[in-house]
Amino acid sequence: QIENLRSYVYQNEDIREQVIVELFLRTGIRLNEGINLKWNDIDFPNDKIYIIEGKSGDREIPLHPKLKNILDTYREERNVNSEYIITGQKQKTKMSKSGLSYLINSLVEKAGLPSYVTPHTFRHTFATQLLRSCGNLEIVKKVLGHSDISITQLYLHLDDIDTKRAVFKL
Repeated sequence: QIENLRSYVYQNEDIREQVIVELFLRTGIRLNEGINLKWNDIDFPNDKIYIIEGKSGDREIPLHPKLKNILDTYREERNVNSEYIITGQKQKTKMSKSGLSYLINSLVEKAGLPSYVTPHTFRHTFATQLLRSCGNLEIVKKVLGHSDISITQLYLHLDDIDTKRAVFKL
């Protein structure tokens, strides 16, 4: 499903849509955090994204190299004038929560994904992929900004293949 979505937005060649999809899939940020993310919150030289006043306070997230590249391209191609990364049509003000939700839901539909895929599903997907990658629930908890690991566990959607991989790594 992720590849179908990426394939759709890259074929469509809308750099803003690509940034939005990659931002949420490569950081696991919440919708509100994405709306409020400013260019100054990204430390490009040190590959860090600072989430300021998120739901659970401030935190930093590593800046994935592919996300860094697309953000650089976006900044150059769109000649961004706004302090916010995700802007409305006029590119001067941040996009509204309902506008961003509508855009993501529209992309999901056009890419042929099931209707249960929502913007928040991207956060769950990120959490599951991060756990598969690192195998450390504490790291996932920290990156998502959860105060309690039991909350983080609700985000994970592992299957039999994950269990098999883990056992075979022994």
